[in-house]
Amino acid sequence: MHTLRLVLAFLLGLAALPALAEPVTWPPFDEAGSDPSFKTYRDRLLQAVRERDVDAVVAAAAEDIELSYGGDNGRDTFRLWLTGGGDTEPQFYWTYLERALAEGGRFDNGIFIGPWTYWYEPPDTIDFYSTAVVAGKNVRLRAGPSTSDAVIRALTYEVVVQVPYDPNRESIVQDASGREWINVDTTQGERGWIAQEFLRFMLDYRAGFEKRNGNWQMIFFISGD
Repeated sequence: MHTLRLVLAFLLGLAALPALAEPVTWPPFDEAGSDPSFKTYRDRLLQAVRERDVDAVVAAAAEDIELSYGGDNGRDTFRLWLTGGGDTEPQFYWTYLERALAEGGRFDNGIFIGPWTYWYEPPDTIDFYSTAVVAGKNVRLRAGPSTSDAVIRALTYEVVVQVPYDPNRESIVQDASGREWINVDTTQGERGWIAQEFLRFMLDYRAGFEKRNGNWQMIFFISGD
């Protein structure tokens, strides 16, 4: 009987988040400052990314930088993907890299991994692959997929889950301006739409850094599982 209850709870969690008394939040944090040498390295790399300086970014990576779980690695491949030779459009690839550098993170056994959302561990009752953190303060959850739709509530670093796939209902919509909106459930039992740029999913791009031979290097920039 106990096992059956656990299974039912898990299945319900996949369908929707249970309404909780308080929102589940995952506020940003950044441990980079605990190692000044890393902080200096990351600040310089972030500036190079913002300037789209391909040579400087590639030079900051390890020779064997890991770029996918399919065996893609190395500086030459990294350069190719930064300049449009990969599966991800270069403007988005750069954006994901900037987020991984700019949005905090923490150390684990000498390796720094960012952004901070990488470190969130969803409970077993909700689907890991659909879980996201709202990256911002007072981000509007709307009744429909556009800025003209009513605001249900403002969310600040809250955990949400993308609405399960249904062939009869769209869960990702692009508005007239080209902005993408994601249909999500909150931990308060609300269902609404959030602009995609404010969501950080658990399997989004993350970057890892390690000091090798006295120098910090980016050892992976990867997404998925």
